[in-house]
Amino acid sequence: MYFHESEVIRDKIILGNEIDHGSETQHIAYGTDAGFLIGCAVSVASVLQNNKDKTFCFHLFTDKCDSQNISKFQQLSKEFSSCIIVYIISTERLIGLPSNKLWSTAIYYRFIIADILREKCQRVLYLDSDIICQGDISELFLVSLADNIIAASIDRNKEWWQNRAHALNMPELENGYFNSGVLVINTNGWASFNLSEKAISLLSDDNVVPRLGYYDQDVLNILTCGNVLFINPIFNTQYSLNYELKDHPDCPIEDTTKLIHYVGPTKPWHIWAKDYLAARPFVQAKEASPWCDTPYQKPSTAMQYRYAAKHSLKAGEYIAGACFYYSYIFCKIFK
Repeated sequence: MYFHESEVIRDKIILGNEIDHGSETQHIAYGTDAGFLIGCAVSVASVLQNNKDKTFCFHLFTDKCDSQNISKFQQLSKEFSSCIIVYIISTERLIGLPSNKLWSTAIYYRFIIADILREKCQRVLYLDSDIICQGDISELFLVSLADNIIAASIDRNKEWWQNRAHALNMPELENGYFNSGVLVINTNGWASFNLSEKAISLLSDDNVVPRLGYYDQDVLNILTCGNVLFINPIFNTQYSLNYELKDHPDCPIEDTTKLIHYVGPTKPWHIWAKDYLAARPFVQAKEASPWCDTPYQKPSTAMQYRYAAKHSLKAGEYIAGACFYYSYIFCKIFK
């Protein structure tokens, strides 16, 4: 085991009664930072709202969580008789790993999660914080992993698999490249393969990093190639709200979709995107959660101001669009 709890967990806050880790308990984990905490919170609420007959233990790994959010998580755990454990992470061992404007070091929390939870459960469902549940997900806890390390859904299409296979010099990926936002993790298999240690090693290798376009996801595809069970895309239906800027966006979200993954830089908790039909599952889950009164996020970076301007202009909100655009120019020049 590469990450040990005593070394990377600064604090652990148990909300609700810690559930007996028997076969009836379903474990779900998230890795998030402050910018995505509202997404994580509403994601947890959406799972509970759509799976009321299940017993869950949620494991939330984050670098910080203020008292107001802790109180709301406590309220949520009480309402649904579930256990929510908040792990405050020490991130020193992740400093220096590749990151950019879209992805902070929080994308690497999943490597800590798999190691820490091995003693609690043989299987854990990892979800990105930009995922919303709108159906029964019990199938994910019943699927046979056999000797596979993880189960995951494909990312995009065969052309994209070929793209990643070529970029990563891994011809085997032409047979399937997965999205890492939803992972059913075989914790024993993960540990036996020393996957966390191997992943951090690749992410620290100057010869490998330049080939990585999707840091943690690329590395996971490289290391688990041949040991992945591909599952139905209804458990990771990916859609970018920036597609709404097109004249006729093709939205794959349907009534049969179980887990919606809002990929891309614009999220449904952003004030400029919340009114889209595609964002409605998030909005409905938020309104029925303890975070119902939490304001939608306003833009704060140049990239966010730029997208806020585009979406506002698309909606015919020209004054707001102009204001966002000028703020974008200001950020580009002075920040």
